[in-house]
Amino acid sequence: MVSPDQRSPDTTPHGRRFEHLDLLRGGAALLVLLGHVRGFVFVDYAPTGGHWAAPFYALTSLGHQAVILFFALSGFLVGGRALAEIGAGRWSLPNYAVHRLARLWTALIPALIATAVLDALGRDVLHLAGYTGEYATILSSGPAPGTDPTTLAAFFGNIFFLQTIAVPVFGTNGPLWSLANEFWYYVLVPAAWLALARSSTPSARTAAALTVLGILIMLPLPILALASIWLAGALAWQMSDRIAALPRRRFTMLLALIIAATLAAIVIARAHADLTSDIMLGLACAAALPCLARLPNLGGVYGRLTFYSSEISFTLYVGHFPLIALLWFATLAPTQFPVGFPGFAAFAALVIAALAYATVMWWAFERHTAGVRCLMQRPFRAARFNDRPA
Repeated sequence: MVSPDQRSPDTTPHGRRFEHLDLLRGGAALLVLLGHVRGFVFVDYAPTGGHWAAPFYALTSLGHQAVILFFALSGFLVGGRALAEIGAGRWSLPNYAVHRLARLWTALIPALIATAVLDALGRDVLHLAGYTGEYATILSSGPAPGTDPTTLAAFFGNIFFLQTIAVPVFGTNGPLWSLANEFWYYVLVPAAWLALARSSTPSARTAAALTVLGILIMLPLPILALASIWLAGALAWQMSDRIAALPRRRFTMLLALIIAATLAAIVIARAHADLTSDIMLGLACAAALPCLARLPNLGGVYGRLTFYSSEISFTLYVGHFPLIALLWFATLAPTQFPVGFPGFAAFAALVIAALAYATVMWWAFERHTAGVRCLMQRPFRAARFNDRPA
């Protein structure tokens, strides 16, 4: 995730959480997990797999589209407020930087350390063949032959969000590719907005313009292209008040139209997996977000479920792959199952293990994000941080 801001930004200015956006976020992280576990446990789809095969494979093939949704959500929840504050002349660079880095690093750095430990256990202690790329021909993700992405350069490059730009993703943790996109969108879009804002001073405009130029030179074209999704999410936030003011009938018609467009974009993205279809899907998702944010919270079991799923979603995303890779390499490899009870049993076991692991890692690290942020703010007290997330 890619990953949108998972906790306190997912509220209205009055403190109410967006339960339906929480559900999207938690569900998207779960789809990524399900897709990866299915890639390890089950053989490739075949029409002869029975009645359950087609819907199961369809559901577990939406991991990439879930990451595109993450980009739109992140733009909506993080970028929208940042652009609004820049326009009002209330944006603080130290405040914004500390909130974003604390948010990412509190989960990412423990995940990278855990990746190093799990990979070393499987590769150097258990001497499992999967870490040499032996199963690369039957896996959609995982170690490739002749590569060593566990160097110190890769470790620190991932900490500073240079994976896929200057270094590979660290170890077996392939999903970390999207965090490079996420971080540089955090920088690029607000910097471009700051360079254009009337409220900016001449020196701020110049610094922002130079920052944008440097990022445009550094980033590969696919990463830059997908920034349009993050920007669309940020602009959708600006439309929230207008959408909230629509009469119920017009709002219902608009929501139905956007949902239909999103479903069509998902179908197109699955049929033609390319950059254009990703952008189309991201724009449709961004358009849906202010509509979903307007819907009333339901509370009760639904509210608790969405809260839990969104709370652990970032930790789940950045931490699950090295664990399920180790478990599959150690217990099942190279066995893969057709659709049936043995495969579903192994599938469920790995999913439950990953969810339990993410819960423990969240409890140990990510839930302390606010405390980490306070520690990082100490050198900048003179900047008069406000306590509301940027």
